[in-house]
Amino acid sequence: MRKTLYFVVIVFLFACSGNQKSLEQKPSGANDSAYIQNILAGRKDKDKAFAMNASSPFHDQGPDFTGLNYFPVDLKWRVKAEWDKTVTGNTATISDTKGKTRDYEPAGTLKFVMQGKAFSIPVYFEDLDKKILFVMFRDLSNGKTTYGGGRYIEFRVAEELWLDFNQAYNPFCHYNHNYACPVVPATHKLELNVEAGEKLYSVN
Repeated sequence: MRKTLYFVVIVFLFACSGNQKSLEQKPSGANDSAYIQNILAGRKDKDKAFAMNASSPFHDQGPDFTGLNYFPVDLKWRVKAEWDKTVTGNTATISDTKGKTRDYEPAGTLKFVMQGKAFSIPVYFEDLDKKILFVMFRDLSNGKTTYGGGRYIEFRVAEELWLDFNQAYNPFCHYNHNYACPVVPATHKLELNVEAGEKLYSVN
């Protein structure tokens, strides 16, 4: 999954590099439109990359691939998070969909408040330079409007961290069973109906 995750990181950074500052600030007023347009542009770039890149899970679909399914961008799904960097152990071992295991470096816990409730979820370092954070989560929408196995979010380390569920994406194994993906642990479940980011995918 690391190889496929690196592809997603490249797509994410390509899509956001020109407007990274806006993603690290709370959108309000005139910034709301810029934030939404940035997310939409990133989705368009990702769909284009999936259609063209040989590492894409859709590389065998050719012109039949017309893009992923997304929820509308909604600012309520972007929340400021407190980063508790306390960790237990140097490695977290997580099973993947092929029955193997993957080691991740724990980065602590993200704590946030949404819909009047307090939540916390483990976070991991995705790169050796510790500049990109990786979150795996399940939620109440899984198996209904979103992939049953849960989704991922990746984002840059910043002075202020914003957990943006509009950026939530599906594991590659949802799109193509030839890929192995880390299985989101049951302990990473949020008692929220997170209808943001990527939806279930089906071929039209």
